[in-house]
Amino acid sequence: MTMSLLRLVSLRHFTMNQNNSIPTELQNLTLTRLTSGQYDAMFPNTLCGLNRDLQHSSNFDDFNKSVEKYLDRILARVQKHPYARRFDCEDRITIDIVNGFQLLNFHAEHEASQNGNVDVTVSQSNTIYWLGEAKIDRDSGYLLEGFRQLVDRYLTDSRDKIFPTMLIYCKTRHAHETKKNWLKYLKRPKLVSEFSINIKDEGNNENYIVTSHRCKKSGKTVDVKHHFVSLFDCASDKNAKDRKDDKCPNCSKPYKK
Repeated sequence: MTMSLLRLVSLRHFTMNQNNSIPTELQNLTLTRLTSGQYDAMFPNTLCGLNRDLQHSSNFDDFNKSVEKYLDRILARVQKHPYARRFDCEDRITIDIVNGFQLLNFHAEHEASQNGNVDVTVSQSNTIYWLGEAKIDRDSGYLLEGFRQLVDRYLTDSRDKIFPTMLIYCKTRHAHETKKNWLKYLKRPKLVSEFSINIKDEGNNENYIVTSHRCKKSGKTVDVKHHFVSLFDCASDKNAKDRKDDKCPNCSKPYKK
């Protein structure tokens, strides 16, 4: 398939010749060549959007993979400054994630209605949905309430192509500790019996796990990915200790863990 580069990108960043025409080597550029990796440095923003759109148009699983790929990039930015986020509530962190998706030209919303207000919704053509339920890691019982919202309430829609995800903000302990505790909690016989939970992927040394469970309404087996977002501030040098305070600088109220 051949597509004029003029239809894909703005040439503001190019040095044009005196006739303001497209450089000869870029005329009649094919999508295959454009997405080969050769032009990544030249058109980073254009290729980001183009590759995303091509992935979305392929099939449902590719949409999910695309969302997860860019989610990893967004979370990497969110996790860079745990000290600055120690007073952030669930909504504050979640809105940053939604904003990240929107800046990447995804159709993303905060608290969109899906039989309840979903923390993060990323959709494509009103036919496939990636749903994220966010919780701060207060304790496993608190996380379970978010899990129930996600799998019992938000998955009651008749649409089949919904990808449910837990976003667990680890502010009070290391992410690997939260992951270990949550895995142990999900293996409780009562929960296994209720949801037919199966641990499909323990993520090895990565901060995620994948579980499968029985959707109560449809009876179908649904996969859920659990992301453990590392926001625990463990700095121990003198300056870090001196600057730490249990009171929010904006409202002077103690932080509720």
